[in-house]
Amino acid sequence: NSTIYRWNRPVYGISSNGKPHLRIEARMFPAGPSVVDEMANAALWLGLMVGYAGQYEDITRHIGFAQAKENFYGAARGGMSKRFSWLDGEVVYADKLILNKLIPVAEEGLKKMKIDEADIKRYMDVIRQRVKKSVTGADWMLQVYNKFEDKASKEEILSLITCHSIENQKNDLPVHRWKIPDLKDLPHWHPSKFLVEEVMMTDVLSVHPYDIVELAADMLNWAKVRYIPVENDQGEFVGLLTSRIIMRTLRKFNHKKLKDIQVQELMIENPFTVQPDQKLVDAMRIMEENKIGCLPVVHRNKLVGLLTETEFFQLSKRLFERF
Repeated sequence: NSTIYRWNRPVYGISSNGKPHLRIEARMFPAGPSVVDEMANAALWLGLMVGYAGQYEDITRHIGFAQAKENFYGAARGGMSKRFSWLDGEVVYADKLILNKLIPVAEEGLKKMKIDEADIKRYMDVIRQRVKKSVTGADWMLQVYNKFEDKASKEEILSLITCHSIENQKNDLPVHRWKIPDLKDLPHWHPSKFLVEEVMMTDVLSVHPYDIVELAADMLNWAKVRYIPVENDQGEFVGLLTSRIIMRTLRKFNHKKLKDIQVQELMIENPFTVQPDQKLVDAMRIMEENKIGCLPVVHRNKLVGLLTETEFFQLSKRLFERF
């Protein structure tokens, strides 16, 4: 495979019984958003591959690559509103194409593979209903978001979408049966149960121990932050450098001296840290008791985030907006 990312690719592996095998991995199925939706997607594609293979010896004689490519990009951009250039020059809209041409061919293909009739009906009906109601997982999410955009905060709407998605998935409901929730269905927040990983900053800049302090100072200034973690060549967290330490150093030396000092000479070794799955109140207690403004979040010696006063300010803002 090298660096080529194929949608259908051969994969070598070892089975649980210890025997090697070669399989074809299909990676083109769209997101569910439920298991039954995902199964329906797979059934449609597999049925079409077998069904059309039995109808056309050489499909390229009926549709050119340029047309197929245009159809592909058109489907991605236009969805159900797209009009396709189909076989032998026919032009057809997406809904008619799926309902009148693709599903019947897929059903025949699945029958050739001796798939149970009840399963064929179940999964093809999911496709039919999605098309008739013109709904997908993305459509449902957008409808929910647009409905509450002016009535709730972004975090609340995303929580609502996530909670109802999980509930619908657990109930094995295909997306065409998903209802648009009510504002009263917003999940109740329990700030005392928040975990560090729910609040921490994950887009974190870092420096190496052998970097010069001037570089770290420039990065702090560029990112408008006061703390920068230090990682070694193995990606392990080894220390913390703060703007306060750099300012103290500047009082003793001039600016040129910063070019001669390495980060490891000034960094705090073994600073207080927290785990991502610790309670946020525990992190707050550590910061308060030790009068520190930053807690690196570390998991298995690897830096995964940073917790500072900024994150607490943002969280307080979200809570005030809600209550």
